[in-house]
Amino acid sequence: MNILKISFLSLVSISLASKPAHERFVSSANKLALVVSRHLEPDVYDKELQNALKLLHDAPIAAAATEILDDEKLTTVLDLAGTFQQIKTTEDAKKIAALTAKWYVIGRANASFEAFENGLSALGTTFDNLFKVVDSPVGSNKAVTESLVLSRWRDYVQDIEEGEEAVELNDVLFFTTGCKVLPARKIYPTIEFLHDFEEWGEKSRFPKSNACSAILRLPVVHSTYDEFKADMDFAIQNGRGFGLP
Repeated sequence: MNILKISFLSLVSISLASKPAHERFVSSANKLALVVSRHLEPDVYDKELQNALKLLHDAPIAAAATEILDDEKLTTVLDLAGTFQQIKTTEDAKKIAALTAKWYVIGRANASFEAFENGLSALGTTFDNLFKVVDSPVGSNKAVTESLVLSRWRDYVQDIEEGEEAVELNDVLFFTTGCKVLPARKIYPTIEFLHDFEEWGEKSRFPKSNACSAILRLPVVHSTYDEFKADMDFAIQNGRGFGLP
């Protein structure tokens, strides 16, 4: 799997494997670990191991790196990671440090990721198709508008997955369902559209939700994606997941 193109499912699985359920849907540390292909030593949360890997990575000569391997704890970790090898050059030391850090931060969650991904695949579930869309009849003016809104919604989700938004996927999930993570029981969030006028005579610029029914209602008034994104961010950041019906 290409680490620079890792799927959202793997982000979720690693988050679930390394964080309690009540914490973030995807931790910032895991995001950093997934998008950095080389020096991951700073992301190793065990300070003793982090320091040992840094010393190994920065060793000025091969002999100095070999001496660092005399550390019994480091040797044990290298054995578990499958990265223990004879050091002939400083490049060997750097490679061992990088691969071990990658294993420590990412690799240990592979089993959890595979089980989680297989389970979601069996259900045909990803964040993008987790939502069921309640749309208008094909060919109607509302259907045309909804198609454009859904296109912007998918772009918005993609931007969040790529870390380009002020909100995270767990925020969207919480706004819609009241849950920070996907619960064990099946839920089927629904997307509806805010075509109706509000009491003040205009259509809503902001999304609404009914978390009890897992309904996300998207606004239809925006003429550009940037406007849509800004109002989505504002509402999700300031909402608690329980909108008006």
